[in-house]
Amino acid sequence: MIDLSQVTGVIHVGASTGQERDDYAKHDLKVLWIEPRLLAFATLLDNLKAYPKQRAVCALLNDRAGEQCTLHVANNGDSSSLFPLAEHRGVWPDINYEGAVIIESRTLDSIDTADYDALVLDVQGAELLVLKGAVETLRHIKFIQAEAYDAEMYKGGSQPRELRAWLVDQCFDQIEENASPIVVGGKDYGNSYELVFKSRRK
Repeated sequence: MIDLSQVTGVIHVGASTGQERDDYAKHDLKVLWIEPRLLAFATLLDNLKAYPKQRAVCALLNDRAGEQCTLHVANNGDSSSLFPLAEHRGVWPDINYEGAVIIESRTLDSIDTADYDALVLDVQGAELLVLKGAVETLRHIKFIQAEAYDAEMYKGGSQPRELRAWLVDQCFDQIEENASPIVVGGKDYGNSYELVFKSRRK
């Protein structure tokens, strides 16, 4: 996890309904939440009413702006993704896609993020796409936190080795790795990772 005592503001992409809002508020942080699903975004806005330092933007982030992207909507909401389910089905068989919505993409670089120095990604396989659309933003980011799997939970989704390789080129080094094995019914599905990167610019 990012040491929140070392940052002044957080961009949280894949906000859902803002479940971490109290943790951020305890550290008196400015927070920019980004969430593409309209129903979740409406709940997020309600949940943020008591948090004047936290704001939200309804957007689907990608590596290019203006594309018509298909967001597959999962029956549990939070597993919704730009990518089709793959190994995910074996690990969580009760989760499936119940529909899809077409959303015009934006990039993180198109949003004013000057007041934030940490980036949290919870975007179900789209981590690398978000990062590629945030090259300018990353110049003022000190820390990045991302979830990823080394199995193909989402077909075509980002994997840890890809994130590490790309972020090294953007002047970030991995400083933390928490791995949780995923074994279901005797089958090994690899690991779920929480990765933290630190900028060499700061």
